[in-house]
Amino acid sequence: MPGIRGALFDTTLGGFNVPKDTILLINHAKMAMNPINFPQPQKFDPTRYLDENGVVVAPDKKIMLFGNGFRKCPGMQIARDMMFTVMANLLQRFTLQLPEGVTVFPVGRREGLVQHPLPYKIRAIPR
Repeated sequence: MPGIRGALFDTTLGGFNVPKDTILLINHAKMAMNPINFPQPQKFDPTRYLDENGVVVAPDKKIMLFGNGFRKCPGMQIARDMMFTVMANLLQRFTLQLPEGVTVFPVGRREGLVQHPLPYKIRAIPR
């Protein structure tokens, strides 16, 4: 699981004493919702991942989706490539629309170990 680490010796972290053999977990949700990293984190804003020239800026250093440093996920590149391929194929073959009578997506998420968006329906119309 990403973000699980163990303290190899007694140390301090952020002013807290961390005894040897303590299990440490990274709270990715808190990092992703940190207003220092992302102003208005609850707002859907894809432009936060663009620089002033409109070029995509990787958010990895701020939210570490695939970990960071030496122990970064070895499957990161294939996961990104697959996401791009799947989304490109879907968008090439279908027009995505909200169902009739629906004007907005539901706002919010399901809380838990893994957070999920609220359920919603969408129409995929073959091109």
